Amino acid sequence: MIQPLKKVAVLGDAMIDIYHYCDASRLAPEGPFPVLKELSRQHKLGGSLNVASLVSDFGMDVAPLILTPSPTELLQTFHLESFLERPNVSSELFINTTDDYISCKHRFVSCNKIVSRSDIDSELVPESYRSIIVSSLQRYQPDIIIISDYNKGALSDDLIIDIISFANTNHITVIIDPKSRENPRVYSGADYITPNLPEASYICKFLGYHSYHSHADILKILHEDLNIRYPIVTLGPDGICGLFQGQTIHKMSPTKELYDVTGAGDSVVAVLCRCISQAIPFSDCLSFSTFAGSLTVSHLGNASLSIEQVFGSSTEDSIEAKLLRINRLKAIGNTIAFTNGCFDVMHCGHLEVLSKARSLADVVVVGVNSDSSVRRLKGSNRPFNNLSYRLRFLEALRDVDIVIPFYDDTPLQLIMDIKPDFLVKGGDYSHSDIVGSEYSGQVVICPTIQGLSTTAILSASK
Repeated sequence: MIQPLKKVAVLGDAMIDIYHYCDASRLAPEGPFPVLKELSRQHKLGGSLNVASLVSDFGMDVAPLILTPSPTELLQTFHLESFLERPNVSSELFINTTDDYISCKHRFVSCNKIVSRSDIDSELVPESYRSIIVSSLQRYQPDIIIISDYNKGALSDDLIIDIISFANTNHITVIIDPKSRENPRVYSGADYITPNLPEASYICKFLGYHSYHSHADILKILHEDLNIRYPIVTLGPDGICGLFQGQTIHKMSPTKELYDVTGAGDSVVAVLCRCISQAIPFSDCLSFSTFAGSLTVSHLGNASLSIEQVFGSSTEDSIEAKLLRINRLKAIGNTIAFTNGCFDVMHCGHLEVLSKARSLADVVVVGVNSDSSVRRLKGSNRPFNNLSYRLRFLEALRDVDIVIPFYDDTPLQLIMDIKPDFLVKGGDYSHSDIVGSEYSGQVVICPTIQGLSTTAILSASK
């Protein structure tokens, strides 16, 4: 059952991420470093503003803490004012201050790689604003509070303690994405905390534990000594682990190429928030969160994620849930056949391929190009049938068990995640031309039926 969406307050260090896309084709005469010639520039919401943006993308009402004389003018400077115009973004935590307390991170990019970074951090927020922030929080009365702590000066130790105390008194859920503060005990009493492994190790050492042997030990320390109800530790390519009712739960991350870790922690926290708001079981919260993190690291910079990408049209229909189902089916001995395509204008050639896949394996998985992917491949007038219709059509076929959309031009990542026993393709291919063949057990090619193709059908209809 879908729960009513919650009000979320996001407090932390608001940032602007500025990407300078540069040519770096020559070295400087002063030394062995490149000369960067800026070609273009892009501005993105960063820090706690990125978390708030993701929470908003997931359909929840959100109030981000922004400390500046004029939030609208500030974001207009960076062409990001559309964020404030979203109907589910509240101004309750816009605090009018004398100065801007916004940090800027300048990343210099060449050949799709970040080659340098320059940070301009904000000043420490004066203590006089502490009571104003807490009063604004009391007026907003959120259901969930996210503390997105980059330790840049927006949140003092005393302010964090006040926020958690207010939340505990009013039975408000608190999620903390921490940094290595001088005194991490300020996080004590939160419901959730999501450090990465180095941050968690730092907290454990601060608490006096200089030797521990497993992730389970770290989670137990965070739970018992820091008084965190549900501690969670992100493990990079090794996934995520959490403690729930005394049980350690570990979820592996779907295999993704590491491109840029920027914003991965933000995605984990935002997805965790959405899961909590929908009363999704803790184990599934971890699965969705690590899946979101894996999507983020495969892009340059902060990635914009949609509900459909992470959760699907419902929890049970999400891409991650389907991948988990496939992995479980493989674990109990089922063989998997995979095929893919646009499936925009269905014909008997498609059915032959699906029938062949059915004859080879216990489970038939079909990857379907998203609408944007079809447009890139087939032209601006395609698809004729949108993604939801194409998914419904395939799901109704008896030869198909699981249908998964993909948003890239090829299903390579999907095939890498599934590692099917059989990769089935229709058409005049050679094995070396088939994307993902190296990650599949056996490649099976079904010859094209003469005169039967989408192109032929469309030509005949003109």
